[in-house]
Amino acid sequence: MKKTLILIDTFGLVFRFFFALPPLSTKDGRVVNVVFGLANLLLKIRKEQHPDYLAAAFDLPAPTFRDKLYDQYKIHRPTPPNDLISQIPLVRKLLEIFRIPILSAEGFEADDVLGSVTEKFLSEPNLIQIIFSGDKDLLQLIKDDKVLVKFLKKGISDSDLYNESSVVSHLGVAPKAIPDLKGLLGDSSDNLPGVKGIGDKTAVPLILKYGSLEKVYENLWEIPEKISKKLEVGKESAFITKELATIRKDVPLSLSLENLKNYPLDKAALGTFFHELDFISLENKLSFTD
Repeated sequence: MKKTLILIDTFGLVFRFFFALPPLSTKDGRVVNVVFGLANLLLKIRKEQHPDYLAAAFDLPAPTFRDKLYDQYKIHRPTPPNDLISQIPLVRKLLEIFRIPILSAEGFEADDVLGSVTEKFLSEPNLIQIIFSGDKDLLQLIKDDKVLVKFLKKGISDSDLYNESSVVSHLGVAPKAIPDLKGLLGDSSDNLPGVKGIGDKTAVPLILKYGSLEKVYENLWEIPEKISKKLEVGKESAFITKELATIRKDVPLSLSLENLKNYPLDKAALGTFFHELDFISLENKLSFTD
């Protein structure tokens, strides 16, 4: 009998909900659109997925190994708006009331935590792991039918479920080759340089032919000179980009599946929380939620 572990990429969803959902405030003026979106999603997950296990990955404010490796990492990203930051304590409280374990690790991003969790339980028999996120960086964690990514585009109902074949259709390469592809292309959202002058039409065929960034550089001699010269000039940035883009799977996490067990809802506590935030529609939903 198959069992399901649902993994929440908390900040990936927080940013997605903040910018995708319409403004929402409580009677006393607190902005709560992110909290509403996440609460709605968690109720939907319980109702439709009936997960056996649940966990939420959280980023910590301290620098990670990527910041130390490359001081320009994510440097172009603006400071999150105050109306978003102010909702983080409420998001944490929401997860605690849902009794969802919050996972984080100093020196690592939430992506690395998620990667390490999926790796830890990959050999668990009959377990399907589904990551809910608004960040396509996590597509590289997809593995056969054991690890999938539910990518939320707008709100909570507009989403795509990615498996290995849909990643290939979308990006042109398999999930495990995404860091290699980024090594060539870079990633403007994270300020990853890649190789200047190399675009999709060049990068995808190279990775498909050679299988990895390392193999591309081992075979420069047979790549047309116009392209190989760009690759030679951009070699250092290509490999540092790949390292930055690769989600780690070796974060030391002391947990078992039993630690992530999905417990029955404390409807009284959740109802009180929803009432305090004027989430009347969600209060009503509790009557129809297990």
